[in-house]
Amino acid sequence: MHKIAVLLLLVSLLGLVGCEDKPDEDTLSDTENTTEMLTKQHGKKHKSTQEPTTFTLQGAHSQEYNLTVYDEDLEIKDQNAPIVLLHFFATWCQPCIWEMPYLNDLHKKYRKELFIAGILTHDNIEKPALQTVIAKNGVRYFVSNSAQNDAFAARLTSTLGLPENFTIPLIVIYVEGRYFTHYEGNIPVEMIEYDIEQAKKQLKSR
Repeated sequence: MHKIAVLLLLVSLLGLVGCEDKPDEDTLSDTENTTEMLTKQHGKKHKSTQEPTTFTLQGAHSQEYNLTVYDEDLEIKDQNAPIVLLHFFATWCQPCIWEMPYLNDLHKKYRKELFIAGILTHDNIEKPALQTVIAKNGVRYFVSNSAQNDAFAARLTSTLGLPENFTIPLIVIYVEGRYFTHYEGNIPVEMIEYDIEQAKKQLKSR
């Protein structure tokens, strides 16, 4: 716990890096700005106030998943890992790219318990160029470049009370379909791993 407290103190002192609006081509190198991390812990029963919405996300290698968004809950058809981590990113957002190798390490370490999905959002990159980014960063987890990505992002972030132009990278974690926590901006991988371990403990206690 002492280690986690030190990490949290360092984060609060140094700030977190994230990207907000997509920049003009001439200002891509100036897109980084400091943001505060926003997290919430799931603490109440799900009550649906909106009609569930289903989206089809398609991966770079012809993988496909149907995701249904409720209020703060998420259901992924044909996906059995109890913990789901969604990584909303854009290729023009350098902090997003920084997180890819770390997420790949988590994918490898928690392969049985964790499903990671990269959701490309607000990015018009062509498929071959995206494949190059994926290969360059050694990404092994599922990455969606579906035409429905932006609509999915808008629907899901609205359940978190985030603005339309939400900060990326954005990570959202679910445990057995229930919202667990989320982070805006670039954060230490140790914090993500800590929450995964907490999610595992929660699963064992059920």
